[in-house]
Amino acid sequence: MAQFPERLICPTCGFTDNPVQARFCGQCASGLPTVCGDCGAVNPAGFRFCGQCATLLDAHPLPLTTRRIVTVLFADVCNYTALTARLGAERMYALLDPCLRRLAETVRRFEGTVDKFTGDGLMAVFGMPVALEQHAIQAAYAALAMFDELALFNADIASSDQVEFQLRIGLASGEVVAGRLGSDRFSDMTVIGDVVNLAARLQQISDPNTIYLHYLTAQTISSLFEVTAPQPVLLKGYLEPVNVSVLMGKREQPGLVRGLAGRRTPLVGREKELRHLLDSTLLLKGGMGGVIWLVGEPGVGKSRLTSEMLSVLRKRNIKILEGECASATRFVPYSAFLGMIRDMCGILPADSRTVVREKISVMAARSSVSAVLDLVPYLEYLLSIDLVDENLLERVHHLDPAQLKRQVFLTLREIILVDTRHQPVLLVLDDLQWIDEVSTEFILYLADALDSTPFLLYLVARSETTPLLQKLITAVLAKAEQRGVYLKLDRLADADLSEMAQSLLPNASTTMIEHLAAQAEGVPFYLEELARHALEVGIDLQAQADDDLRSHSVPLSLQALMRARYDRLPDSLAITLGRAAVIGRHFGHKLLQSLDSSPELDVKLEQLRERGFICPYRNQSHEWTFVHKLTQETVYASMLAAQRSVIHGNVGLALEQLAGERIDEQVDTLAFHFARSNQVAKAIHYTLRAAERAAGRFANDEALRLYSEAENLLADLPDFQPQRTTLYHGRGDVLALTGRYDEARAAYQLALSVTHAAGTPTGLLASTILRHLAMTYEKQGQYDQAMHYLAQARTALADGPPLDHARIDADAGWIAFLQGDLEQAERLLQAALTVAQLEQHPSLQATAANRLAGISWQHGQLQKAGILVAQSLRMSLRLNDQLAVAKALNNLGVIAYDQSDWVAAEDYYTQSMNTYIKNGDINGQIRTALNAANAMLMRGHLDGALRSLHTTYTLARQVGDKLHMALSRTHQGRISFFVGDLERARHYLLEAELVFRAVQGLHVKRSDVAELLGRIAFKSNKHCLAALLARKAERFAQGNDMLAVFRARRLHTLITSAGGDFATADRLLAELNNGMQIDDMYEKAVLKLVEAQHARYQDKEAEARGCQKEAEKLFRQVTVPRVLQKMV
Repeated sequence: MAQFPERLICPTCGFTDNPVQARFCGQCASGLPTVCGDCGAVNPAGFRFCGQCATLLDAHPLPLTTRRIVTVLFADVCNYTALTARLGAERMYALLDPCLRRLAETVRRFEGTVDKFTGDGLMAVFGMPVALEQHAIQAAYAALAMFDELALFNADIASSDQVEFQLRIGLASGEVVAGRLGSDRFSDMTVIGDVVNLAARLQQISDPNTIYLHYLTAQTISSLFEVTAPQPVLLKGYLEPVNVSVLMGKREQPGLVRGLAGRRTPLVGREKELRHLLDSTLLLKGGMGGVIWLVGEPGVGKSRLTSEMLSVLRKRNIKILEGECASATRFVPYSAFLGMIRDMCGILPADSRTVVREKISVMAARSSVSAVLDLVPYLEYLLSIDLVDENLLERVHHLDPAQLKRQVFLTLREIILVDTRHQPVLLVLDDLQWIDEVSTEFILYLADALDSTPFLLYLVARSETTPLLQKLITAVLAKAEQRGVYLKLDRLADADLSEMAQSLLPNASTTMIEHLAAQAEGVPFYLEELARHALEVGIDLQAQADDDLRSHSVPLSLQALMRARYDRLPDSLAITLGRAAVIGRHFGHKLLQSLDSSPELDVKLEQLRERGFICPYRNQSHEWTFVHKLTQETVYASMLAAQRSVIHGNVGLALEQLAGERIDEQVDTLAFHFARSNQVAKAIHYTLRAAERAAGRFANDEALRLYSEAENLLADLPDFQPQRTTLYHGRGDVLALTGRYDEARAAYQLALSVTHAAGTPTGLLASTILRHLAMTYEKQGQYDQAMHYLAQARTALADGPPLDHARIDADAGWIAFLQGDLEQAERLLQAALTVAQLEQHPSLQATAANRLAGISWQHGQLQKAGILVAQSLRMSLRLNDQLAVAKALNNLGVIAYDQSDWVAAEDYYTQSMNTYIKNGDINGQIRTALNAANAMLMRGHLDGALRSLHTTYTLARQVGDKLHMALSRTHQGRISFFVGDLERARHYLLEAELVFRAVQGLHVKRSDVAELLGRIAFKSNKHCLAALLARKAERFAQGNDMLAVFRARRLHTLITSAGGDFATADRLLAELNNGMQIDDMYEKAVLKLVEAQHARYQDKEAEARGCQKEAEKLFRQVTVPRVLQKMV
């Protein structure tokens, strides 16, 4: 029967208390003998098979292949060939063997590992297989000690052989892949990576008894060692020069070795900041709101300070809401708020869909606006719950992305602020450096409530902000005005860190405490990690001298420190932690259990908690989180890409299974995981769904990124034609929405080419793509092209659904309206409205009615236009469609303007503009800004009008909207004319004319330009040119715009009278007064000015004074400023 030893004796140091399962000596870290599992024989370290029975000795699993941060050392004996030729091979071997043994022992002494002997030298790795935080420093110490050891060796052999060995050494630090290479019968642990080649090349070019360093290694150790300034050197195999330094020796006065981020520390040295934060919350008592921005570098104590503040506030009558962002979800719309919403509703992962709906309904019922605005469909949509109630479904289904986004914003704001009627509310949002675009927009929207609500925004982010975050900081503080606080946490003083270190290590010596405090450099997170590390590796806490601590100096790279802690874990814990890291910073027990079904999972999680890697998430027993985000990121980065890919796929499959009927809630997460796995089909499916969701939430950048990710996934795959169509179609819609029309058209054409290649060039899908393609041309005034593609869309649709034919009619009617063909426009839009009514499609009804109102307005039928606007408004309100409401408000402004009610018009435009801005509708902003400028002009607010016109032109130019570019220039020309700057007016108007010419079918708009240029010509005594322009203006307007015809004939009358043809002028005036029904009081007043001038030309002063008084009376009635009370 086999006899097994109870303990193993270390062959190096003689330590006798090593467990049989140990692989390295607990005293000196040397390799231990291996016990054969079959016969019990003790085999020397390195044996792969038992020397007694030939059994494979590798009873433990092979070490994990992983990424490591290491320093590689190459050492080579100089002049090896010449020495061998002189001494002979046998004598050279006799000398080299003990030399290399002593060098190898020096490597081991500084915790390095000899990877291989190279004949005349060796390769050593610091940081593998035993992880070292200070791998670069340890390697540098070892390199210098090798020279000392070689000097002693040379002294030993000097008398006998008269030989003096010299060394060349190269050092380089960086990431490698560490693992076992070879077969079952012969394999070795080794490292692979560019850093190995780099260290070898540095050794080859170094001078005798010299140590060459890569400049990154030199930077890392420069506080403890003297190194030369880096010099560029061209190395063999490298295309670009490499910066190289020389290690000269240890510093006589070592500098400060900067420590690294670690775990959370006790709150010390933050009393002033805590008081400041608590004082800033006092405004809530007065019913006012505000904002607090807390920023600082990673590990400086933001989370701890926040926790202390919240612990105080929880004792007061303050409702506290908490949300946070994560790097994995930084492209997920509303990611900052989704977890908070689930917490507010009390939704648990195990809840069925029915229970979730009930909880959402209960939450929504608490809202004061629940009677007029049903929050349920938008909460369910936000949380990806399928809508089954048809009434709720209709409210969401018919909304375009901008409208839906507006409704979601309203819903979120209501549930967050619902309690402010009874108590102050504090909203805490953490890790905003990972914030998504839509969450940024919503925070700005939410900040509008700060003026009149006891609501405090508490926002936390790292100090290294992105442009998006910096813009958010500036904007939110501007909204808060005097109630905004920006607090940046600085590093702590050494005394504070020493106090922390003393509380963490009460048994440590003063030297040890001061050493850790100095190493931490004011960052509490660094200090905690260093203290933990000191305990884990067994550093002497009673050390009395710096020399006792120097070889255990902490790493200068946070990644190296984190990886070192991870690398030291037993394989079973490392595997579990790696799986958790792939899931994300927060991970559920049930999901992790799907990946690790071992009964010891709970034990392993508890061990990882005890080691400081993870902790319960918000005190929930079934949810876990990494203690720090950087820990999760470091563990994730240490794994091989192939390992991560497999786990990502397994996470995705597990999520699918666990989600069940609530899988829509997990679309973004599933896309994230499958896109990083080798399960391409699922990756494509979920990535496209995630892109569609992002587009539906108006998160345009996220949507485009996801579409690009899907395109990369599809790049080398011949199939998946429907998915390609979805990709290009969806991308086109997002690009069109953001005004990138050329790119949108390219995407739509790709979608069409895929449908043609798949043999389906017709049908509803092709028709929809063609219709969307057509409208990109409409936005840029290329109406013939737009109608061309609409015709193709109708052909492709063939006998398709009437509702889709009606959509084509609505778009074609709109284009006809823009081209001035009002009869055709009315016919098409009326047909679309009829079908929409029959099909009970309220969104299309609202669109058609709104566009028909424009036709009635163009005909001067203001009452009919008002009825149609009211019809559109009613349907929009029923759908809670804020964008449609904004369009109606804009149209009400137009009608009020034509009724000379400038105050009401400007008020309508302001309401409309605010809504468009909050919803991000660029085209709506352009139209409303232009109309608002007209109202401001009529009220005499010239500066405001010019600013509004500048906004119109800038936005229109940004999206290539030539129509509104030209219209803004037209109105800028009108203002310049009235203030007497005729040259500038002419410049603006000629620019507008050039743009109008490039846009098809805009003769009606050109009428205004021609009429204004005619006035300028008349004012400049160029009557023939003025007459020509007046006729041109009337020709452009004829049959389409009665007001434009009126203006043109009025100018023609003035020119005719000035030329002495009074009889013709009398006839024209009679036609203007009696034959044209114009309701615009301002235009009638200007006509009276023309009559007065006509009387003066005939020397009828009394009649002229009478007409002048009538004009002034009309001007007073409509409160027109004096600057506008003139014809020329």
